[in-house]
Amino acid sequence: MKHQRTFIGPRFEIRNYLSGSFIDDLSRDVFTGLTADQKFIPCKYFYDERGSILFEEICRLPEYYQTRTELSILEEKGEAIMEPFGDGDLVELGSGANWKI
Repeated sequence: MKHQRTFIGPRFEIRNYLSGSFIDDLSRDVFTGLTADQKFIPCKYFYDERGSILFEEICRLPEYYQTRTELSILEEKGEAIMEPFGDGDLVELGSGANWKI
C-alpha cells in the first residue's frame, strides 16, 4: 500500500495511508501532542458515532453542568453576543447535537 510520510520526529514517524486535509490535521495534532512535555491527543478525535451518543448522554447528567451553563448564557445573552456580527452567522464548530444553535 502506498503511503506519504507526513511528519518525522526524533522518535517516531507518522505515515499517511489516506488522503485529505483531515488526515493531515490528525497527523499534525498527534505529532504536536506526542512531542509535548505532557503528552496528549485532542479529544475531538475520540468521538465516533457511539462516542458522540455517549457524550450527549453525559451532557444530560445533573452533575455535568457545562452544557446547561452554556445554554443558559446563550439564552440570556445570545442577542448581545450576536450584535457585533450584524446579519452574519456565528457557527460553533463541534456543537455536537446542535443544541446551541
